Amino acid sequence: HEQSARVPATALVHAKHPSFVKVKTSSGDKLVWKIGSFQSWVSSKECAGDRGTGSFQVRDVHRIGILDIRIINMDRNEGNLLVREPSRSSPIIDLIPIDHGLSLPDCLFVNV
Repeated sequence: HEQSARVPATALVHAKHPSFVKVKTSSGDKLVWKIGSFQSWVSSKECAGDRGTGSFQVRDVHRIGILDIRIINMDRNEGNLLVREPSRSSPIIDLIPIDHGLSLPDCLFVNV
């Protein structure tokens, strides 16, 4: 969608490193391959929680809300919305959504 939600470039990665949390087994701790995401660095000074909601444009909040509904993001919070400051080329505060680790769940359960 041509970066309509402005999510930084993200890739699925497989990694194994001694500093990762190890899996406990009956024969001791075991180093295993992990699957995760690797996301491009976004320079920002703060996250959305550091500002009042009046600082953001309605269209930015809507585009991120639509993204979250489409990917069933179950962890959107003020800490994973970065704020990019206005610049000379763009005088508008920009919201950048990051951390989509709890998106696209393999199972949905609604307890009513």
